[in-house]
Amino acid sequence: MQNKVFLLVLILVAVGASGLTIYANMNTTKVQQELYAERYNRMIAEEDKGKAMAQIKKLEVELDSANQKIKTIQEVLQEKTAEESAQPQSPDSAAATPPQDTN
Repeated sequence: MQNKVFLLVLILVAVGASGLTIYANMNTTKVQQELYAERYNRMIAEEDKGKAMAQIKKLEVELDSANQKIKTIQEVLQEKTAEESAQPQSPDSAAATPPQDTN
């Protein structure tokens, strides 16, 4: 009788241990899948970050170029304004001089 009880206890322990092993394996698999998904998401985020940084650099270069063009245009306008103010025309002399025919 003791042998049967001992055998029954051993069988129950073996089944319980197998159940715990299967449960632990399922949890480990689930955690590994979550870890893989997180690594993949991080890799994609790093790629997107790299693309965004490259785009920012490109836009900064375009902005610098546009600012330089604006600065040049402002300098030309200032020179033109200075030239026009150095040669003032009175309204009387402009009205007295008829337009010349270029034909």
